Amino acid sequence: MKRQKAREEAVKLVYQMEMMSSAQEVMDIYVTLNNVKEDDLAYIEGTVMGVEEHKEELDEKISPKLNKWTIDRISKISLAAMRVAVYEMLYTEDVNAAVAISEAVKIVTSYDDPENAAFVNGVLGSVARDIG
Repeated sequence: MKRQKAREEAVKLVYQMEMMSSAQEVMDIYVTLNNVKEDDLAYIEGTVMGVEEHKEELDEKISPKLNKWTIDRISKISLAAMRVAVYEMLYTEDVNAAVAISEAVKIVTSYDDPENAAFVNGVLGSVARDIG
């Protein structure tokens, strides 16, 4: 599985985490239902667990950039994509900000209202500038 697909899977699982329960429960179900290579699983699980562990910090990076919006008003899939992207910017050494942003925008375009993609791009671009 390519990193792009693994990232997409991670976003879906972060979304499910918001709807269901803990990252561990979501990962347990995912592993049971899918035959995933060990390398891919390591990335997916690390990202999903990392997003859960750092959720408050990620939201603190995202919230000030929402311009008259709040976290609660953002669609859950767009929020999941932004959390994964910000997590990657902060904690994944082999992913640069431009790639994280581009992939988040592609995922939002595929799984959410495509008009949300520009909003996500703007928010993440602003977060990336702050991170440096």
